[in-house]
Amino acid sequence: MAKVQFGSYLTKVSGVYLDAVGGAMSNVVGILLTVAMWMGIALAIWGVVEFVMSLTQDMPEKKTKGILLLAGGIILVGVKALVTGLLPDDAGVTLPE
Repeated sequence: MAKVQFGSYLTKVSGVYLDAVGGAMSNVVGILLTVAMWMGIALAIWGVVEFVMSLTQDMPEKKTKGILLLAGGIILVGVKALVTGLLPDDAGVTLPE
């Protein structure tokens, strides 16, 4: 059984001993990933608005900006799924839904 100890506060999660700081860090990571997801949704929506506005005004630089905002938003939305998919199952880290 793996034992990780950075202090005197240990908790057992799914057979692995984790430091209390590790549990707090997984909460912080979960919050940051959730914020990134919502920022990605906002960027994607703004990218669509920017692209539609560029079509009405026939401005190629705004089309490029809208497409880049949309792509960046989609990437930010997928970061949480990517990070949770890369974590091994036995890592003992649980991210909030």
